[in-house]
Amino acid sequence: MKNSIIIFIFSALILSGCQQFDTDTSFNDSYAQLVVSLDIPAPSVAKTRANITDELTSLYVLVFDKNGLYLSKYKGEIVSSTATTANYKFGSMPTTKEGELLILHFVANYDWALFSDAANVGKGEAEVMNKLTVTDGTVAYWQRVELPGGIVGTKNTTITLTDDVSLLRNIAKVTVKNLTNERVTSSYLTDVSFAIGGYVDRGTVAPYSASSRRFTKGAITEALDGTIIPVSDDESEFVSAQNGSGGNQSEAKYIYERKNSTARNQTYMIIKAYFQNTSEPANATRPSYYKIDFVGSRTATELLDIERNYHYIMQINDVAMEGYSTLQEAVDNPALNNINAAVLVAEYTTISDGTHVLQIEKAAYLFVNSNQDFQIKYSYYDIKTGVVDNSKVTVTLVQDEAMKVVNGGVFTNVNGVISARTADIPTNNNIYQATFIISALPPGELSRKITVRLRKPMDFLKVSTTPNDGNSPTNCVVANQVGQPVTITFCFPPDISPDIFPLPVYVYSKKLSPDPTKMGVNPLSVDPLPNGTFRYVYMAPYLGNDANDRPHTHTIYLVSSTPSSNEEMILASEYFNNVPMQLRSVNIPPLNNIKFNPNPVLKLKDQPVDLTFDIPVVSDQTLPYRIRIHTDYLEYVSTTTGVKCEWDEELGLYVYETNTTDNQKISFKVKQIESSEYVRIDGDRFTSYTIRRMTAMGEFKNVLVDVTGNTSGSRINFNFSFNEAGDIYAAPGAYVYFTTQYLLPALGSGIETTGKTNEYRMPISSVGTHTASFVLKEDMILGGIENVKMSSSTFNDYYAEVNIFQTHIFGSRISGYSNRPVLYSEYYATPVSLSGRDGMNTQLHFYIPGGAASEKNPLWVYFKCTSRITLFNNTHTGIAEVSPAGSSSSGNEFWLKITASGDKIVSFVPDSNSETGTMTLMSVSGAGAKTSNSRFITATGFENK
Repeated sequence: MKNSIIIFIFSALILSGCQQFDTDTSFNDSYAQLVVSLDIPAPSVAKTRANITDELTSLYVLVFDKNGLYLSKYKGEIVSSTATTANYKFGSMPTTKEGELLILHFVANYDWALFSDAANVGKGEAEVMNKLTVTDGTVAYWQRVELPGGIVGTKNTTITLTDDVSLLRNIAKVTVKNLTNERVTSSYLTDVSFAIGGYVDRGTVAPYSASSRRFTKGAITEALDGTIIPVSDDESEFVSAQNGSGGNQSEAKYIYERKNSTARNQTYMIIKAYFQNTSEPANATRPSYYKIDFVGSRTATELLDIERNYHYIMQINDVAMEGYSTLQEAVDNPALNNINAAVLVAEYTTISDGTHVLQIEKAAYLFVNSNQDFQIKYSYYDIKTGVVDNSKVTVTLVQDEAMKVVNGGVFTNVNGVISARTADIPTNNNIYQATFIISALPPGELSRKITVRLRKPMDFLKVSTTPNDGNSPTNCVVANQVGQPVTITFCFPPDISPDIFPLPVYVYSKKLSPDPTKMGVNPLSVDPLPNGTFRYVYMAPYLGNDANDRPHTHTIYLVSSTPSSNEEMILASEYFNNVPMQLRSVNIPPLNNIKFNPNPVLKLKDQPVDLTFDIPVVSDQTLPYRIRIHTDYLEYVSTTTGVKCEWDEELGLYVYETNTTDNQKISFKVKQIESSEYVRIDGDRFTSYTIRRMTAMGEFKNVLVDVTGNTSGSRINFNFSFNEAGDIYAAPGAYVYFTTQYLLPALGSGIETTGKTNEYRMPISSVGTHTASFVLKEDMILGGIENVKMSSSTFNDYYAEVNIFQTHIFGSRISGYSNRPVLYSEYYATPVSLSGRDGMNTQLHFYIPGGAASEKNPLWVYFKCTSRITLFNNTHTGIAEVSPAGSSSSGNEFWLKITASGDKIVSFVPDSNSETGTMTLMSVSGAGAKTSNSRFITATGFENK
């Protein structure tokens, strides 16, 4: 069954005296009933967290004469409805003379309160329709229909349009899929959420192309009265992404259509996630913020427009390092190149009535081979139970018998799988098209159309390789070294259907591998094949055409994986003819001693960076030597050795020219505070070299948390200092931020709230040791722990452990002595005797319970004996550090650092058997301290005789 709405138009076009205008349309005195079948686009879930309502609430028809001049509008009155179909009726419309064109614009969900019929009568279509905009998440529907013969008939006749009319939704859907934890890498993201910024808050009802002067789908029509909305700094707009292929579906954001490719302030996405590094598990608790542009690839010139009725799926494939440490820092800076993400664009594939869901894999299929078996899958299930029941779905095939797509019109439909075979492909450039209509029972409840096209294979356009030998664009020549860059560029035909994207494009090679420095540009997956061949898969996004209707260029980035790289590569895709390409390696000299100074550079804007390298003497000494510098975050300042260094806008790199060999020096400055990147340096006569530039991060050092109690108001002090880079960042205007749920700034501490929940900041305008003083908000149970986040835009995050320590005893796990430490002396098998003799090896045994000591909150124990003893520091068990240090220590006082629970053994020898000493164990705040911090009950009285 067709998913349709039947519209009954009865109404008369009555012109009052105040609405006089000239029109060429002639009306009869009779009235007709017009029947129109409307296809409604599949809605997403009706009400979302973004207050988007994706359902029809009102329907009007605007009528224009044959010259496109406005006549009047009519409101539809609903007669009956189901989940996705409805019957409307309008007032009666007078019939026209035969051949008198009428133009109808169907508009749903628009607020007509400020629309004046009288003021718009006689105005053109574009002027009237372009003023219709919606805001506040309203989803408008629209379609334009021409009636070439007008409405012709006798009084009260029924006229039925033969073609369906498809309503077009004016909003785009955005979701995020995190696949980083499914890749074979050392780093990934968890708990991903996202928000959209730089979007326009108002959308046009109808798409209109000013250049062609036509209303047409695909004409990006941005509301001129819209406001650009940034990401809210309170993070309230973030919604959950899909984490992994099997994770819960991503929540959606909905935004209006926008000409994003040419906008000054582009639409962007902020990803909030937790960066995980398998070699640094502590990173698991550090939130990072990544800014991502809406691009099919990470190439800056290929920003995607935001088009109505499309679903933009941001797929995060890999991540190289942590992102920005704060939301504001991510918003204020350009998109990072340390995250591999690309937008997959597709039309809606799911329809729901709030009770059931009808889901299809794709809305369109393309085939280029005769007699090819294919399958189309769908699923119909109950939202609450998740139970699939495909028996309630019927499938209908609609195709032209003269231009068959499905061989013989024969197909099977078994348990959600449609199986069929293609007919013969066209011999010319025609494209045959058929439609499968999938409907759930009872008829008309839920329905989707799937388009299937058949054509002969297409050809890639403008295929070229870089570097090449100059004889053919597909003859690639590289230096006979590993890691030399190879790029393959191509275009799709300008008339290719966007329905088939994202489209896998393959490169077959034995000598190449993906370029690791381009992981954030155009990602590649790898399929090993027999005989040492690899198939590299580039998921090409739909980029469309430029303003001159020329297709955009796609680029695949590879590097040589062997010194000898002679082979035939192949560029291929499912719908295209293969393109063979030649790869040849030759002897090319390298540039020498390539360095950046400093590296790493401070995380401050405009920091100076010098690039130095040596140019060797080569056989071709034609001047000047041209060196290419591929960088995203450096801005040229000067050179003392070269002729010039200029930015090539088309290539997106610097070209340095010099007339001398040997040492070269080029001075740059960083364009933004986060400037880590891989920089590639090469030349026409030199091999390529890639060097990594880093930013120097501040580090919190010597962090010590002093807890004075567990009751409300008890003071908690954080003592800390910085590394060398941190000392530089400690300047007027710099802050350390604390995120804590259980603490408040102490009175007079100088710590203030930031306005965000549980976040405070303290100025750090000088170097040295700093103390941040807080107090407990409320009583905490003994043993309670909170990890307080310490952060700054130029520092790596640090999580300081606040442990409301339970009071423990220095006991042992020796039967009969569990409540005190014990001594073992040489030649004695039991600790019954506490005596030791001069020169007799003695061991002090005690036990530290779980949770009482850790790396971040070490336990310091003051060990005192009234008589002198000598400690053998290399024979202790479970002791991380002894003060005073050395292989052995003699004296009366020692400090033991303990970083883990368990049994502890301290080995010593009494210095004299003529003295009796009393021993003490006391928990203190650090080495040198002699006052108990109350974490342990002081143990004393056991003797060394």
